[in-house]
Amino acid sequence: MIITAPKNFKAHGTLPDGTMLFSNKNYSVAIQLDKQEPIVSVNARGISRTKESDAVEILRKFGITHFERFSPRHRHNAVYFRILNE
Repeated sequence: MIITAPKNFKAHGTLPDGTMLFSNKNYSVAIQLDKQEPIVSVNARGISRTKESDAVEILRKFGITHFERFSPRHRHNAVYFRILNE
């Protein structure tokens, strides 16, 4: 899968575990493709709670169209999605 960041998102590199980091002035996005279960988290910056509808819109901007929401055991204010086979 190829991930293309929208123009208003800045890439911040890749962590050792393969997680790609992006952000704009309102949201932070982490995309982890190297695992058996590809995961995306979208987090509103600051103290705002992330709305699922906003997170879905951001996923679509990244070209991710097949996904399902899930709640990991250790979660913060982010909204988490599993990327399904495209």
